[in-house]
Amino acid sequence: MRNYLLSLLVALLAVTGSLPVAAQEAYAVLTPDDGTLTFYYDNQYTHFLQNHERIYDMPKPGEKPIWAGDNYARLYQENIKHVVFDISFSEYRPISTRSWFAYCINLQDIEGIRNLNTENVTDMSRMFTGCEALASLDVSNFNTKNVTNMSFMFSFCKALTSLDVSK
Repeated sequence: MRNYLLSLLVALLAVTGSLPVAAQEAYAVLTPDDGTLTFYYDNQYTHFLQNHERIYDMPKPGEKPIWAGDNYARLYQENIKHVVFDISFSEYRPISTRSWFAYCINLQDIEGIRNLNTENVTDMSRMFTGCEALASLDVSNFNTKNVTNMSFMFSFCKALTSLDVSK
C-alpha cells in the first residue's frame, strides 16, 4: 500500500510539474459597484474573466487606453472613482502612460501609485487631463529620466490643489 501511495504521489507530481504556468500579464479590472479601477501584473487574468469582471488590457504604445475618456468625442469616463495600483503592478514596465486617466471626470483618488514603475516611460502626455474631481496627487516617486512628452499632463484638473512632484 505504501509503495502504491508513493507511486501515486510521484505520478501526480510529474503531471502537475509539466502543466503550463500562465504568464504574467498587465491588465486593469473595473469593479462597477464602487468605481474602482485596479491595476495588476500577474497570472490571474482568467480568474477575473471567469468572474465576469470588466477587464482592460494595457494599451499598446501610442494608443489610448480603452478605460479612459476622450474629450474630442465628448466621451467622459464617469464610472471610475478610485484607482488602485496593486503591489504586483510594480513589476510591470510600461513605456507610455499617455491618457491613462484622461477625462476620468469622477476620479477622486489614486492608491498605491508608488507601484507604477515609470523608469521606461517616454510619454506621459495627457495622463491626468480632465480629472476634474482629483484634488490631490503625489507623483514624487515617478522616474521621469526617459520621459520626452509631458504635454497637457494635468490640464483641466479643476480641483487639483495639491501636487507633490518632489523627489
